[in-house]
Amino acid sequence: MTHDLDAQALAADYGPMLDELRRALDREIGPLTWTPRTDAEEVTRHDGSRALRVGAVNAIGVRTAELEPRRLTGAVNAVLSRHGFREQPAMTGSPSGHLVCESTNGSGAEFTLLVKMAVDAWVDQPL
Repeated sequence: MTHDLDAQALAADYGPMLDELRRALDREIGPLTWTPRTDAEEVTRHDGSRALRVGAVNAIGVRTAELEPRRLTGAVNAVLSRHGFREQPAMTGSPSGHLVCESTNGSGAEFTLLVKMAVDAWVDQPL
């Protein structure tokens, strides 16, 4: 299977999950202004490794002061568990000030969510 076929299959698998995540985040911390979701593309990650990335979904308009990490984590975990990803403990802040949620599924796909005045979320399948 080529990377193009892999990308199409990953977009079909994880695109609906990211769309569901957008709806859940709109309910919890929205309304947000979203950019269109991309399907899948090959990317070089911050550590130099390569992956096929589905998404990313990006939004602005987060009312950061109103974030309640436990409630937000519950909404995200509900989406993750419906799509075969492991639920995560309550989100905590990173050194950059983002709330972070990372999860994997049985096939090794890696979900990432960053929240700090904006939302960024994607699924990577390492190559």
